[in-house]
Amino acid sequence: MWTCATRLLALGCVLFGLGLTACEYNQEEIAYYKSQPRDGRILGDWLTCDKATGQPDGEYTYRYLANGEFWKLNDKPPSPPRYFYTVDNRELWDLSPGIRFYSAASHYRLLYRFSQDLDVLYLYDPQDSQNPGPVKVLKRKK
Repeated sequence: MWTCATRLLALGCVLFGLGLTACEYNQEEIAYYKSQPRDGRILGDWLTCDKATGQPDGEYTYRYLANGEFWKLNDKPPSPPRYFYTVDNRELWDLSPGIRFYSAASHYRLLYRFSQDLDVLYLYDPQDSQNPGPVKVLKRKK
């Protein structure tokens, strides 16, 4: 017979295992971006903002590259790049208000949209129907 503690331990291990796989990046998407030319063109550096005021809060600065990589500039030690992909799976050659792209982390797939003036980047969670507003707001670093 399983004791209550044993059941909880087994459940914890299963949930922990599921959490690990959920946090991995989609390997096919990563392989696609690693196979692309790596021109290193910087799309811009973006500061996180307070959602209520829209003012930069100084928490993080993200750098986005056209080849689908992004990372936090102020991580110590530096973090490895993360990945995003465009809706039509093409490299970002230029920025436009209509362009949309997704984070490649399968556990947290955010949709990115630019403002009309391209100075603000809004991140939405398309799976959260209760909260249609942005989950994160970034402003271009001047």
